[in-house]
Amino acid sequence: MTENHKILIKLISVALGRDSIELPSDEIDWKAVAELAAQHEVDALAFDGYQQIHGLLGNQALPQEDLLEWIGQSLMLESQYKQQLESAKRLAEVFAKKDIRTYILKGFSIAQYYPKSNHRYSCDFDCFLVKDGESAQEEGNRLVEERGEEVDKSYYKNSSFVFKGLPVENHRYCCSIKRGTRTADLEAYLESLLFDYKPEYLEGSKLALPPLMFQAIFLIEHACGHFLYEKMSIKNICDWACFRKANQNQLDWDEFYKVSDKFGLLEFVYTMNRLADYLLGQCQYSELSKADKRVLEDTLKNSSLPQNKMMQRLWKAMGILLSGWKFRHFSSDPMFKELGHSAYAYLMGKTPELT
Repeated sequence: MTENHKILIKLISVALGRDSIELPSDEIDWKAVAELAAQHEVDALAFDGYQQIHGLLGNQALPQEDLLEWIGQSLMLESQYKQQLESAKRLAEVFAKKDIRTYILKGFSIAQYYPKSNHRYSCDFDCFLVKDGESAQEEGNRLVEERGEEVDKSYYKNSSFVFKGLPVENHRYCCSIKRGTRTADLEAYLESLLFDYKPEYLEGSKLALPPLMFQAIFLIEHACGHFLYEKMSIKNICDWACFRKANQNQLDWDEFYKVSDKFGLLEFVYTMNRLADYLLGQCQYSELSKADKRVLEDTLKNSSLPQNKMMQRLWKAMGILLSGWKFRHFSSDPMFKELGHSAYAYLMGKTPELT
């Protein structure tokens, strides 16, 4: 972990409520820190931390030009958040007219736990539609098409379209169920939490908030999937830190740990808990386990996807093959078994039945 990474983590810690931090006496490369924050989609959050310690920096403070650029990025994110939220509300109203409930997956439902909701970056809107106790994805697709929008249905897990400038992923499945029976069983569990639930709604809108147990398990499964198959970011850890801090007395944590254990997520939960505590300044780096530190290093590692789709698939495949340690420590199934399930399902074009 570089000095710039350490400074970024300290800024996030302050933004999330830590009282004080120690900064190095040497000159700080703020431009590099800001670039790291942008890579991990936490630039506005990091700037919140910077603002809180600005008066203590003296000659270590950001040059005026760089300060204005960082302010501009934060203001742009606030504007984007407002526009995205308004578009999502309008979309939920379209669905509500047909008695379809629009559940928020991540995004706005997690942003509410941040100190400033509009400083959590999101590139799109993920939703899960429910009507009469079952998925309403197909009806939702039809309603969007009737409005003259093009809907991409090529991916089994979700359809994609743009509504009033907002990229939307309309999910049929919450999990990548083609990875094997574990994810198919987890999908059935998560859907059961949504189908008969009477939700609260975000800001008086038609955007439904999933139950806390759904949010907790889905956050962990989503982060674990990124970690095993692609790359996790600091934002994933921030999401978990903010959710856990806000719901420490609301969620049935004993039940959460039982469910996590049932679906092979418990070791990953323990690591995410400690990394969240580290981000919040509630534990020192030296208190992290060897596995925790390795996950953190992997998260901080700079790697960007190629632009070409085929090269992206090759990049991801090579990354998985070189990451056997992740599956050994954090997956209930061996790497080649899980990859075999995925390869067979994709080649045969089969989607597992949910039970």
